[in-house]
Amino acid sequence: MAERRNSVVCTFDPITPKITTYDVHELMHDILRIRVKAVNMMHIDDMKRQVYIKLAETQCVQTVLRVLCGQAKYSHNTGEISLVTIPMAGMEIKKIRIANLSPEMPDDS
Repeated sequence: MAERRNSVVCTFDPITPKITTYDVHELMHDILRIRVKAVNMMHIDDMKRQVYIKLAETQCVQTVLRVLCGQAKYSHNTGEISLVTIPMAGMEIKKIRIANLSPEMPDDS
């Protein structure tokens, strides 16, 4: 089992245009106010219109959540405005499948 730590998930309105790398950069810089070196990893899920951002420190996650109160408005280049919800990611534990893993490997590893 895997657990997400120090991560936030930014979920755009379902009617918004496709999320681009530029949109993610602008969201992080202008709205979330996150420095690039504070980010460990990002993942864009186009189908769900979500961006997962894993940060280096718990303090940074708490600051983002406290300042934005869980939502923000993002203005696209086209002038469209999207409501973005920003909760902490992965409060639950999820099971993942890994191919070609030995059946003798215990589940809790």
